[in-house]
Amino acid sequence: MTPMDRPYTQADMDAVSDCPELTDVQLANARPFADVFPDLARAMRAADVERLCQVTPGQGASRSLNGVEQVRSAWRR
Repeated sequence: MTPMDRPYTQADMDAVSDCPELTDVQLANARPFADVFPDLARAMRAADVERLCQVTPGQGASRSLNGVEQVRSAWRR
């Protein structure tokens, strides 16, 4: 493993990691992000869809509106 594969040492991680592990009770009470923040989750999905639907210039890629709509409908679920 090269230094580039692991740019941070365990000491680095320990220095910035001040969050204790979650307890079993906390894990049992955890809810999905989209349930807790539905509007934010919807906005994030919309941004992802738009980014996924963009065609990178110069790659000769093409897209059909049908394909874009399939991605959008999948993310709306």
